Amino acid sequence: RFVGRVMGTSTNHVALYLTTIYRAGQVLQRPDLSAYVLPIARALAADVHPDGYWDEHSDLLRTAGPTPSYNYLTHCGMGLMAEWTGEAVFRAAVERSTRFHGNFCYPDASFCDLIDERVRYSGDPRIWGLFAFSHSPEGRGTALAHMRGWLPTRHSVEDVAPEALARMCENHFYWHGGEIAPAPFERWDHRARLTLPAGIFRKGEWCVALSAMKATNPEDPIYRQNAFALDRQKLFSVWHEKTGLILDGSHSKNQPEYSTFWAASTQKNEASPNAANADYYPMGGAVGENDAEWVVQAEYKSFAARATLRPITESALQIDLWADHAACNCPIEAAFTLKPREPLLSGLSGKSIHLEETAASATGKELGGGFQTGTIVLKGPDEMRVQWPVEPYNSYAADHKSNPAARQVRVSVRLTPQHPRATFMLTIAK
Repeated sequence: RFVGRVMGTSTNHVALYLTTIYRAGQVLQRPDLSAYVLPIARALAADVHPDGYWDEHSDLLRTAGPTPSYNYLTHCGMGLMAEWTGEAVFRAAVERSTRFHGNFCYPDASFCDLIDERVRYSGDPRIWGLFAFSHSPEGRGTALAHMRGWLPTRHSVEDVAPEALARMCENHFYWHGGEIAPAPFERWDHRARLTLPAGIFRKGEWCVALSAMKATNPEDPIYRQNAFALDRQKLFSVWHEKTGLILDGSHSKNQPEYSTFWAASTQKNEASPNAANADYYPMGGAVGENDAEWVVQAEYKSFAARATLRPITESALQIDLWADHAACNCPIEAAFTLKPREPLLSGLSGKSIHLEETAASATGKELGGGFQTGTIVLKGPDEMRVQWPVEPYNSYAADHKSNPAARQVRVSVRLTPQHPRATFMLTIAK
């Protein structure tokens, strides 16, 4: 298995090493270099998951799931090997990976952050290896959708990083022309599932991702200490045609406040002191559809929980959060996060939260039962708490602190044995 636990690095890095050395052997007329890496490259191609991804932070049983953002790079490497060698093992791997990316993007071609254990949401479609999508009509449509999402913020060549420009030249050079069909994720009734408990579902203008994949990081010190191995801690994300991503599915690290559910524990977590006394890692579960609603059920070490999302209309979505206290007679926090669209969170009561440098919070009762940010309106119980800011863990900074643009609003509610359920209504104002 090509996983970080045994490689000491990630599969996308290995794909870059292999393609660089193989190509150097060709350019420098050193066939020994190409011959040295070719068996390893074949093995990496053959090790693609049946669902079409190369898992990075995983184990030999492949229980950890994908890292979609960086999978584009591994996909690109295998696409290059297919172009240079023409071998079936590379073509088969690229075909599977094309199906994966065609299924597990939001409708605007941004990668599905909920199933990514390594990278948080950026909103920017990836452009690595788009040429490797071009062997089928749907694959070409997938590449085209990525380009449509990537181009609007690039007005001139100065807006494109040198590496990205090189990748675009690569996409052009190895492109296979032909019929173009819509990308799977663009379809208004799209739905796709992984072998592991996760899926993405669309009904009209709403798109929801669900995941109950097990969080493996805290069980292994190699991953617990790895800044790039985020905790799988969220169960759903919500996207809308008019707004893009509303409730994000991005994971964090050692931050229970980013979890969909978490409860106090009787034992301290010495390895993660910031998350002491917290049970917030899903241990598995199930996702599915039931009577026009989407459901994710997750099991934790000390409790079970469920999130149910039901599209009411094209502009209204109901969210029910429920916790089973049978084995955990203590409060359980249920929460989700969103990025504000304006510098002011306008309560329905007239009370507002100014999203500035200073921290601020308010209850649902104080806000008149909900708030609005841009065209997004969220209503919830009087007991809900709206908090600003929460700052996510940043894998790419030495101190792991995020920049101000990454700050989010957290909406939470405390579930108790007496009140184990909370209902929210998400609407898009005209």
